[in-house]
Amino acid sequence: MIAFLFLSGSREGAAITLRLGHVDLVNSCVNFDGRSVDTKFGKSFTTAFYPMGRECEQVVRDWIAELRFQHHFSDSDPLFPKTRVGLGSSRRFSAVGIDRSPWKSPSSAAKIFKQAFVDAGLPPFSPHRVRDTLAELAKDHCRTPEDYKAWSQNMGHDDVLTTFRSYGSVAPGRQVDLMARFRKRGPLDSVDDFDVIE
Repeated sequence: MIAFLFLSGSREGAAITLRLGHVDLVNSCVNFDGRSVDTKFGKSFTTAFYPMGRECEQVVRDWIAELRFQHHFSDSDPLFPKTRVGLGSSRRFSAVGIDRSPWKSPSSAAKIFKQAFVDAGLPPFSPHRVRDTLAELAKDHCRTPEDYKAWSQNMGHDDVLTTFRSYGSVAPGRQVDLMARFRKRGPLDSVDDFDVIE
């Protein structure tokens, strides 16, 4: 799930309602159909995988292959099935496999996500921080207004300003560094400024 959230930028509520058929591995994208996936405002959109590296993508591909070939899941089965609980070898209730029904609440996903960070010796980050990270990564990948628009649409935003307003904050230390650079550099040539925007 962690790899999938980074790869797709999905909110955890949407991720737990996805079915295998929503993930298109051939085109490396996810089709968030607002009629059957719990998207914000019931919106439908397609998200291409973010450039998170081959390892991250392979984790997701391996998980889907396991569901399809070992558990015989079909397109209508959940991408993140809930755990099947039964009587374990110690005659206590324990995890005994996976079920064909999806998780009922995004809070379970959030708990697992936070615990994974704690287990790695990090603070218990919320799944929504993935979207902050993706907005921050846009600075490393986007060079043109079209690039930023595509990145923003990929997050499910109709307006690139939504991405900047909701996720585009600058860390205080970085803000001080940038302001020092501005003072040192001086104003940009206004002609060059308009060339960049156009």
